Amino acid sequence: MCMEIDSGDSAKIRLGIDKLASFNSHSPVTIEATQKAIIVAKNSIASQTEYYQSQISLIKSNLEIAITNLSSISSKTPQKVSKIKKITIKILEIIEAFLDAGDAVKRRKKSDKIYRDLINFHISHKRASTELQKITKRQKGGWFVSRFD
Repeated sequence: MCMEIDSGDSAKIRLGIDKLASFNSHSPVTIEATQKAIIVAKNSIASQTEYYQSQISLIKSNLEIAITNLSSISSKTPQKVSKIKKITIKILEIIEAFLDAGDAVKRRKKSDKIYRDLINFHISHKRASTELQKITKRQKGGWFVSRFD
């Protein structure tokens, strides 16, 4: 995908941007290449439309999330979790269970808005898919506890 963006061919650049916007499996190997591809894509004549600029923004935000996740994984060392931390986590899980009903309403409203925007051609299918994946991930739980990590 990054090589398509570096190719200089307008059609390949746009195809590479679209593919990279839906890519969410970044690793330490892909981070540097993606950062370079973002710079090339931003400066490319082929990507000077609102659609492709929003796709580049999506790529950048996905990359930032991946970098944050990778750095948090590498910075954590195996440690004993204290009793206080275990109790705190349990309390936060109980609070999350209580708050989840309100969050479910918010998730539903947000997903309805995404579907409306998709029907009205305000967002692409890939962007809608990405946003709906985030909502589904949040539905699985752990969203409240993760705020305090």
